Amino acid sequence: MSYHRSNTPTRMLTFFAMALTLLAIASTALAANESYTIVMTDFSFEPDHMTWHVGDTVTIKLVNNSTDKTHEIMFGKGDLNYETDSFGKKYPHGWTTMLFDSPDQLHFMMGKKVEELMAAMPMITLQDKGGAMTFTFTVPDKKGTWQYGCFEEDGSHFLDHTMKGTVEIVD
Repeated sequence: MSYHRSNTPTRMLTFFAMALTLLAIASTALAANESYTIVMTDFSFEPDHMTWHVGDTVTIKLVNNSTDKTHEIMFGKGDLNYETDSFGKKYPHGWTTMLFDSPDQLHFMMGKKVEELMAAMPMITLQDKGGAMTFTFTVPDKKGTWQYGCFEEDGSHFLDHTMKGTVEIVD
């Protein structure tokens, strides 16, 4: 009499392991594309905090809902970068370390003044009152806490009105 040992439990374990692996891969692929709408009001951003993962593709739609202000958004960290106006007054205009190294990292989808924006990036994206624009980028491998802010009106939106937010970049 021959004895045949069933391998059904082994097959089931293999099947479940494969299913879990495929689920993990699928959830990673789904998380690789994030979309945000950042609403700029008179002196705030909503949301004022985001978490991005290195290598993910992020699409941001900027909407300026301010009643009478023009806004911009910059992403950076470290010391503030100061410029001097024609009267000799120094004012902050971004950071010494910027998140994006070149305009090639950002892809604008629609909106006004795209040529002007591309020339000014990576430091600035201007938004007219009531304006909106969308851009997409791959999150750079620059882990840590970054800020975003508006430096309009000689930096007063950022310094005096705390028009800023944070981005946490993680693996």
